[in-house]
Amino acid sequence: MAILDGFRILDFTQHQAGPYGTTLLADFGADVIKIERPGGEPGRTKHPPIGGVNPFFLPNNRGKRSLCLDLSKPAAVGVAQRLIAGADALAHNLKPGSMEKLGLGPEDARRINPRLVYAAVSTYGPKGAKRDDTGVDLIAQAESGLMNATGETGGRAMPVGAAVADALGGINLAFAVVMALLARERTGRGRSVQVSLVGGLLGMQAWEMQHFLLSKTASPRSGGSHALIKTLWQAFRARDGEFVIAEVSDSWQAICRAIERPDLAADERY
Repeated sequence: MAILDGFRILDFTQHQAGPYGTTLLADFGADVIKIERPGGEPGRTKHPPIGGVNPFFLPNNRGKRSLCLDLSKPAAVGVAQRLIAGADALAHNLKPGSMEKLGLGPEDARRINPRLVYAAVSTYGPKGAKRDDTGVDLIAQAESGLMNATGETGGRAMPVGAAVADALGGINLAFAVVMALLARERTGRGRSVQVSLVGGLLGMQAWEMQHFLLSKTASPRSGGSHALIKTLWQAFRARDGEFVIAEVSDSWQAICRAIERPDLAADERY
């Protein structure tokens, strides 16, 4: 039996950060019911298929069931409310305030089902001057400072080559829902949990941020390496392709033995 067998999740998420999180819950056995607008959510409709398969929608929504509801109609909201009554958790990443306007906010939902775990994903989180602002992965990469560490030395800031804010946001969403379900088993009551894309990337940079707070020195962009790792930790280009060396201790002599060039160990050029 999968860990989350018997748990039902109502999924009002779209694009990637929210859907990836509920997909992880489905991977562990949860019955995830994805609520989509007429015609499908943007992740389904805005990415062209390849060979009949949508490469964006599929990995972010595998293992789910889908239900089309036009939530601008009171009857559809009534269907959502009936689903809430039998659900264990609800997740959404709609614009802050959207679910409340529909009568499906956390307080509305828990009047129907006091045991419900209510999870929301946003760019900035529920506090601060930007709490009502919308954003996407690239905005979170910029706002969190992650882009400031990415790119060539002396060059411009660069985003990471994958939607890392959305992916981490999804992981944090799944983790938060599971933790809230565990708390419910102990207390009998549901609770609200909030996930921030910017907050997730800030947490991912805890080492770099702590280094700055202690040293008062900002680390430069370091291209194919990491500014705070002083051993050989870098990407290189050779005549026959690209490769990396990840030296976790000061072991230049061992590297020379590994590449069968022990003579380089004492070479003053290195």
